[in-house]
Amino acid sequence: MKQNKYLVFVFLGMISMNLFSQQVADTSFNPVIGKPEYAAGKGPVVALDEGHNNFHTADGRYLPFARLLRTDGYTVSSFVGKFTGSQLKNIRILVIANALNKINIQNWYLPTPSAFSPDEIETVRTWVKSGGSLFLIADHMPFGGAAGDMASAFGFKFTNGFAMDTAKPGNIFFYRKDNSIASCGITNGPIVQHEVIYR
Repeated sequence: MKQNKYLVFVFLGMISMNLFSQQVADTSFNPVIGKPEYAAGKGPVVALDEGHNNFHTADGRYLPFARLLRTDGYTVSSFVGKFTGSQLKNIRILVIANALNKINIQNWYLPTPSAFSPDEIETVRTWVKSGGSLFLIADHMPFGGAAGDMASAFGFKFTNGFAMDTAKPGNIFFYRKDNSIASCGITNGPIVQHEVIYR
C-alpha cells in the first residue's frame, strides 16, 4: 500500500436511523487475502479511535474491518484517551469512525458539538502534516456534526443530516443488472459480490 505524506480519507455515509439501529458486526467474516501486503503483524500500525464515544470499535461493529487489516498484515490497535503527539507518534494510520460528543450519546438532537477539543484537532492536523494518515468516517447526524471541526481542519465539510427519499419511502435497492451499482475497483473486489441494500 503506497503511503502518501499528507493523506486524509474522508467518507460520509448517510443512512436512515432505522437501518442504523439494526447494525451488527458480521463476526463470521474471515477475509482471505492471497498475497498479504505485509507479513502477519509486521505492517504499519493502524489505530482505531475508541476514546471519543465511537459507535464503531475494533472489537465491536468494526471487528470485520479490523480482521481484514490484520489479514493483510497490518498491526491493529485500539486508541483510547485524547489525541496527543506522544500517543500518535508510533501510529501510521488513525481511523476515526463515528465519534460523538458525550452530550449526544443518547440524545441525537441539535446541537451536535465537536467530539474533539481544539488541541486534539491541531495535534491530529500536525501529525498528518508530518506523515500520518487519517481515515475519518462520519455517518448521518449527529456524527457529521461531531466530526465537523476535525474535517474542517483538512478542508472538508460534513453535512450534519440524513439522506432520505421522500417520494418513495422504504428500502432502496441497488443492483448490478440495472447498473445502479457502479462498476469499480471496490464493487468488483472480493468483498462486494452481491446487491447492496441502502436506505
